[in-house]
Amino acid sequence: MIVGEARDLILTLRENEEDENDDPADDRTASSSSTWSQRRPSQPVLRPTLRLRLILEGPLRPEISTVLAASRAWFGAVDGVAGALSASFGPSLKGLPPMRKVVSSKYVLVPAVPVAVISAALAPAIVGALVVGLPLFLPLFLVAFAAAMGGTVLFGAVAASTPSGRKQVEKMLAPIVTNVVATNLGQRLVYETGSRVSPVDLAGLVLPRDMLGKLFCSLLIDLVGSCSYLIPIAGEAADLAWAPLQMILVASMYDSKFPNAKYFAFAEEILPFTDVIPTASLCWVREYGPELLDFGMKKLEEMSLVPSSSQ
Repeated sequence: MIVGEARDLILTLRENEEDENDDPADDRTASSSSTWSQRRPSQPVLRPTLRLRLILEGPLRPEISTVLAASRAWFGAVDGVAGALSASFGPSLKGLPPMRKVVSSKYVLVPAVPVAVISAALAPAIVGALVVGLPLFLPLFLVAFAAAMGGTVLFGAVAASTPSGRKQVEKMLAPIVTNVVATNLGQRLVYETGSRVSPVDLAGLVLPRDMLGKLFCSLLIDLVGSCSYLIPIAGEAADLAWAPLQMILVASMYDSKFPNAKYFAFAEEILPFTDVIPTASLCWVREYGPELLDFGMKKLEEMSLVPSSSQ
């Protein structure tokens, strides 16, 4: 039984066995007063049962308790602001149609058509200017993209913190959280039931273990690590953040076979001008290369043993 899991315990109730030394008069009295014994011989024995629901509880990790307390405080603040806005602007917005109907109606074409026409007309010029001035515009584009992503994440977090947003998020994440907490790793992560979970263990929850899945993740890791060449000098600063992450990912996938690969992955990512080395992909080749080579040689031998039909 794991912490937080509910189990049902069903107890079947029955009569106490009569003692042979009891007085027969007491036996007759007990037999006449017992409601369980008053049944016909042909009737099945239906004994009452008692159902108990047991839930094993345990102390949470301090960091989990802190996150839950901060979440409750944040949700309370969002509910207060949402209630105040609803009380102030709710009556005036009651007559407006739902946003879904507005988007699907033809009135949305009034502002959308001019914007689409102007964008189509200026798109070639904008693309040409970006290509010519790529060294100048790329840092500005990255800053604007980061600001847009930050604003999107902030807006999404606020929207998910509202009462309706929390219901949707809970509906989507409840099965995932339940399955994760039910595992041994999830129990150690949430409750004080053993040693703390390491970052490598957390990465193992999401990283694949099959051959093709590890190949895709290895190629993606090397691709992200080489993206620092997009900005020749400033991009090397991003390696300070990516090098520990790459070390954790490589250790999670290949530490059982190649314990020293994680150190090499960290070194080639943290050192300047060495990001071109595909460490994760080389680990995949070293793990699965001999197996694939043997499989190919066996196929070639089978093909050579097949007699030719042209004779």
